[in-house]
Amino acid sequence: MSRLHAERSTDFRLLATAQEIDASSENVAVIVASDQPEHVGSIVSVNANALRMLGYTRRELVGQPLESILPQPISAMHQRFLKGYLETGRERVVNSTRQMFGLHKAGHVFPMLLGVRQMDEGFGGLMQAVPPTQDGFMMFLSRSLQITAACANSMAAFGISSGDLKSGRVVLDRFVPQPRDLVAKSWAEMRNAAMGDEAADAQSLGGGS
Repeated sequence: MSRLHAERSTDFRLLATAQEIDASSENVAVIVASDQPEHVGSIVSVNANALRMLGYTRRELVGQPLESILPQPISAMHQRFLKGYLETGRERVVNSTRQMFGLHKAGHVFPMLLGVRQMDEGFGGLMQAVPPTQDGFMMFLSRSLQITAACANSMAAFGISSGDLKSGRVVLDRFVPQPRDLVAKSWAEMRNAAMGDEAADAQSLGGGS
């Protein structure tokens, strides 16, 4: 994920644990996916909130894999975690609520909270959208700097359609000069920010001033 275009920082961090979602809330989106080994992650039921959040009809979504509503590489990781849970019982995403990104039918990504639970019917996913910043931009990039997913702001600003993203031919240097230098700088800033947070936490725990 890239923090190009002057990120307006929030506390949202991919895969970070979050407070549990209130399942009784009328705004919670619910998706149930199969936990059968031959169909792990295949969507078996959805509620109306999930359809509105993701832009699909029930007929379009039921039977599709969970990968269809999560951007790469998150979708592949999530699928491995579910299979790993069935094989070993190790809870990487199951029985936790994490900050995640969803993939809308229109092609844009959006931040959300995702809580995964084991249910009688399969894996239950509780989803709650997180309001994005009005002027924030976000893109997912492959190692070759292909743009694999982007938020609605980025798609509008650069004139990128969902078809463009699916074609696999949209690369960052089409829009940004010297993109590798910019990405390297962005990653360095993120790494330094993370190290700064860890140092601050350690100082706080140690009672330093």
